[in-house]
This record gives sequence, C-alpha cells and structure tokens, in this order.
Amino acid sequence: MRKIFLAFSLVVFLISGAFAQTNYEETNVLMADHKIMELGDKYLALLSNLYPEEATRLGTGIYHDQLLQRDKQSEIQRGKSIESLQKTLLAINPKKLSVNRRMQYYTLLEQVNKKVFEEKTLNQLTQDPLWYLESLTSVYDILEKKYTSNEDRLRDIIKRLEILPQILEQGQENLENAPDLRMRLAAQKAQIAYSSFGELSNALYKMAKVEQTQKKINTVSIVAREALKKYADFLRDTLEKKEYTDFRLGEENYSALLKDVYFLSEPISKYQKTVEAEIEETQKILKSLLAPYLLDILSEEEQAQRTDEEGNLVVLPSDYYLVRNTKFSQTPTLGEIAPTYASVYQQASQFFTEQELFVMPDLALSLQKNPQYLKQPYTASLYLPPYPFAARQSGDLLLNIPSEEDTADLTNLFTYSDIRIDAVQKMMPGIHLSYNATLDSQQVLTNISNDMFYVNGWAAYSLKFAQKAGFFEDEADNLNIAWLNYKRALYALADIKMQTKTLNYTQTLDMLISAGINDEEATERIDFLAINPANALSYVIGAKEFEKLNLKYQKKLKDKFNQLEFDNKILSLGRVPLNVLAEGLEQSYKTKPVESFFNTMYF
Repeated sequence: MRKIFLAFSLVVFLISGAFAQTNYEETNVLMADHKIMELGDKYLALLSNLYPEEATRLGTGIYHDQLLQRDKQSEIQRGKSIESLQKTLLAINPKKLSVNRRMQYYTLLEQVNKKVFEEKTLNQLTQDPLWYLESLTSVYDILEKKYTSNEDRLRDIIKRLEILPQILEQGQENLENAPDLRMRLAAQKAQIAYSSFGELSNALYKMAKVEQTQKKINTVSIVAREALKKYADFLRDTLEKKEYTDFRLGEENYSALLKDVYFLSEPISKYQKTVEAEIEETQKILKSLLAPYLLDILSEEEQAQRTDEEGNLVVLPSDYYLVRNTKFSQTPTLGEIAPTYASVYQQASQFFTEQELFVMPDLALSLQKNPQYLKQPYTASLYLPPYPFAARQSGDLLLNIPSEEDTADLTNLFTYSDIRIDAVQKMMPGIHLSYNATLDSQQVLTNISNDMFYVNGWAAYSLKFAQKAGFFEDEADNLNIAWLNYKRALYALADIKMQTKTLNYTQTLDMLISAGINDEEATERIDFLAINPANALSYVIGAKEFEKLNLKYQKKLKDKFNQLEFDNKILSLGRVPLNVLAEGLEQSYKTKPVESFFNTMYF
C-alpha cells in the first residue's frame, strides 16, 4: 500500500511540476510580450517627439507644426534615445516571445536599427545634403493629406515653412566633404524646389480664405523660397570646389544593411546568384516575346544582317524600344490619365474579387497630380499610405502627369499598358492593398512599418500574380511586364555591384547600357540606386519570398488550398520583415478563425 501511495505521490509531483514549468514558461512569454508592447509605445512616442516629419508621413504623431532639427546637439539627443531603445531590444531573446510579438519585435528592431544605420554609417548630418531637403517634403506631406480642416493644415504648413530656412542653414553649417553625387542630386532637387515653389504657394492660397492668412503665406513663401535658392547655390559652389568623394557603401556596410536592418541572413554572394539567375530567366522570356514583332518590323535585309550561323534571328533586349515605339505607343491625353487609372482600378478590383483572389478594401483612394517637387524619374506614380493612422482615411496615389509643355515625354511615362501595369502594382492588388488590410488593434508597429522588402516585394509579386491569374489580356501588357521584370533583375545586380564597390558609377552605367537600357533611363536609374541602396534588390528578393510561400502552401494543402485565404492571411500579418513572414503565416494557418466578418474578410 505504501508503495502505491509513494508511486501516486511521485506522479502527482511530476504532473504538478510539469504544470508549474508550463505556467512558468507561459508567464515568461506573457511578460516578454508585454515588454514589446511597452517598447512599441515608447518608440511611437519617440517618433512623434523626435522625428515629427516621419511621424507625419506614417500617419501617427501630433507635432505636425515641427520639423526635425538637424543641428549637432539634436542629433546627439536623438542618437542617445534611439540607441538606448536599441540596447533594450537587443537584450531581449526573441525566441521567448509569442509568434505575434516576435513579428512586432523584429518590425520595431528594424526601424530602430535603420535609424542607427542612417546616423552612424550614412552620417546624414555631415554627409547627406538630400536629408535637409526632406524638411520641405514634409510640407507636401501635410498638403497632400487631407486629414484635418484646411485651416489646421495651413497653420501647420506655415509653421514648417517658417522653420525651413533654419534647417537649410544647418545643412550649410554641418555638411563636410559629402559625396559629389549626393551634392549634385541635392543641388538639382533644391533648384527644382526653388523654381516650382509657386506651385506650392498657389495651392496654399487656394486653401486660405482669410486675407491675413494669405499675407502670412506670402511672407513665409518669399523667405522659404530664397532659403532654397541659397541652399542650391551653396551646394553648386561647394561641388565646384571639392574633390571626388565615394558615395558607395562598400561590401561590409552593404552587408550590415541587409543583415542588421532587414534581417536577411544569406551572404551577398547568394543574393547576387539569385539575381543573376533572374536576369537570365527574364531576358529569355523578353527575347521570346520580342522575336515575332521584329520579324514583322525588320526588313529582309535587316533580318539577314541579324541572323546567326544557325539561322536564328539575334534578338537584343534593347529591341524593346523599337517594338514599343512601333507597335505599342498608344498614349492617353493628359485629361485621360487619371480617369484611366480609376477605370483600371475598378476593373482590377472587380476581377480579383470575382476570381476570389483578393478582396476590395473598404477605403477610398484619392488620385491626385503629383507636385513637381515630388516627381521621381521613371516612376509613373507615388503611393502615400492612409493618413491619419487611427482614422484610416484615404490613401493617395500621386500621378506624375506632365505639364502641357512637357507632353513630348508622355509616351515614355503613360501608354495605356503602362497605366494598367502600374495600377495593379500600386492600387489593386498592389501596395494600396498591403497598406489597407485591417489589422489587430495591437499591431500598430506592423501597420506603420514600411519595410521595403515587404512593400516592394509585394508590388512585384502582385504584378506576376495578376499576369498568371489572367488579368492582362493585351499583348502589349505581357511584353511590358517582361521588360519590367528584366529591368528589375538588372537593377538589383547593378545595386549590389555598385554599392559593394565591385563597380564604380561609370562602370555600372556602362553595364546597364550594354544590357539594353537606353542612356537616359540608365543614368536616372543609377542616380536612384546610388542614394537608395538595396531598394532594387528588395523587389526581386521580396517577390521570391511571397512566391515561395505561395508554392509551399499549395503543395502542403493541395485541394484544400484557397488563394483568397492565403493572400488575406499574408496581408493580415502586416508589413513584417521577411525573416518572420513564414513563421507568422504558419501561425495564422494553425489559428482557428473566429466566425466574424472581419476575421474572414480582413477588410
């Protein structure tokens, strides 16, 4: 009897010990999870107080009448605050967090690490003249975002314009031997800001209804415009006097950007091999699509000159320009551009909803003409996330519509095919969709995240997915998509080789031109890649991660796989870093959905 009692007691002890251990582990997870929530709140407070311009762009914060001070003391204060938060985050073991909190942990750490990288490695204070012009960009952020009354927005804009000359003066005081390329691009941008300032002033005048406010606008506009001219002159004068300074990161810093900021664990060499394989594949597709058109366009004599020893027509990627200009140059008028975008948006949303691939988000999308100052080379549109974050008001798609005198460039920017492709990537099912999935109320961090490997990867994935799903029926669309995919892979390789110092600026430019990109487009793209390291790579690597996960669950679930469910689960995670995307998706599939409209539709 005693033996039975002892055995029973041992079992009870072991079971109670197991429960105690389980409760202890669960308690640790809960405490760690709570810590992430606290640090997330702290980061949002820091963002509003110390980074007011970024807070405005992301849709959070209250200091819309302030600009980021760019003096050395303010930079030291921000550095100490963000490095203290980084130290606290790095002391946390992410493995002890729940899956949901782990996604938020890496989202938060990414944003913090990025700020430290910009401060310490890029040395924005002394090395980046473009950084000072972001203060003017923040003025346009308020102008474009109709989140409050005209009176309130005018008040905030006027205050920021009053501070702007001070920020530009700080740039003239702080910049020390900044890279020539950044100086050149900043001088161009400052000149555009100066010459197009009337566009901003006129927009403010239209908003103002009180004469006193109009006078105030006039006063601050004159001072701000002169400050921009002074800054542009300073940059040009400095550029003429200084010697060459390398703008490239170098392999060590480029690797740190991928690993420490975006948590991409593979060596650069592996990403380069991935990109090179993508170039080979996309070039093959492009050439196969170009060949039939060339047989129709080229004369018999020209065909004979381009026939190899085996009797095959030699097709070059650069033949795309000939085919485009000859066969697919249908361009809308200036007045038709915005309506065409709106029409494609409706067609796409209807198509993907009926096909049960994506669900149309219940959120307005505002189509507007992009101000001259915000225009980017060879970017048909710029998507700005909904603002403010809490109210989830409309997002803005800013279209780079040329002015009446610049209509000669219209074909390069807006054929009907270009609009269809751009609309899918930016509107439906693209970036607009990824920003407007309704998330859990505690997922604030992943909602304000703008992880470019997720955002750009999703845009590229959406385009490939839409093509595979049969949305694009026009032959021009398929050719243009093949060309875009080829260019993206090529730009990703150029990004790697230039930033790791394998190639210099001129060599990288020659590489793009020899690969088929025309001189003007290659030059503009190289300038963009120079100041946006890893951006081109993010399209290729991000899209491949989404494609890999899609294929994984198709194989795993087989007949039970539902594309709509997969896409909505991905979107409901928020814009998390790629290193936790798979884990988050797996957790989502394991979690039994609660029967409610929002849990089944996610919008």
